[in-house]
Amino acid sequence: MTVLTRGELYFYTETDTGFLMSKHHVLGTQPQYVDFLPEQDNILLSFTASTGENDYQCVGINPDGDTLFKRPNFYKFIRNSKVVMAFNFDNIIYNDNEEIKLKGFLSDTVFTISDDYSFVPYVILNTGGKSMTADFLSNVPPSVMTSGTGEFLQVSEILEVERFLFCKYSYQQVTSWIVYDKDTGQLHQFNGKDLLKDDISGGLNIEPRFSCDGLIYSWTDALKFKTYISGDEFRETKVLNPDRKAELQKLAESLEEDDNHLLIAITPKK
Repeated sequence: MTVLTRGELYFYTETDTGFLMSKHHVLGTQPQYVDFLPEQDNILLSFTASTGENDYQCVGINPDGDTLFKRPNFYKFIRNSKVVMAFNFDNIIYNDNEEIKLKGFLSDTVFTISDDYSFVPYVILNTGGKSMTADFLSNVPPSVMTSGTGEFLQVSEILEVERFLFCKYSYQQVTSWIVYDKDTGQLHQFNGKDLLKDDISGGLNIEPRFSCDGLIYSWTDALKFKTYISGDEFRETKVLNPDRKAELQKLAESLEEDDNHLLIAITPKK
């Protein structure tokens, strides 16, 4: 396990009694994220592009801190405005089928990282020229502090399983999800407020949060779940599997309002 904090990287090894710190490195600059490269102990450090000054988009290092590769920041710029903007989705990095994939903030292209650390284009999320630009970030007008950046199409999350690619984005103050079916080439869209409807068992609408081993995961707190299951909407909902609906009813009755969150696992079609 690695922990990134204030320009330092801590490595921990799991033992019978917990985690033991094995080593730590002081980094030359502050990365935004740290990830293990798939099936390796090597580390991917990624850096924000929205402030303009970072030389690299990401850097690969081994556990000893030696540099394996550096990928330049192709969107470096000089900031003329006094307004500095920061985004928690500056780099979107996710694992799929034992591959690590990365989408940079100002690029429409999702890249995979090959075994020789080359960045290979994987898919283009065509925003039609509506995404933010380095020129805008260089010259952010003071008015953006009140008006926001809704004029730009901003991709904030990507999840992927064998057949589907999920992409969350916002545009003109509206948040939406796009689902791309890789088998048929079709695109499906659902609203960021309504989310995915559970027409099988009638449970809460679902927002994809994480994907792993072909499953999509979400979660909700016990109080919200119990409140929904006891309401008229759940009671009156017609579902594809009444037995599953009855199981949700029993689950809600077995929970206390302050119990731990419930993990929701979704198995997509193949």
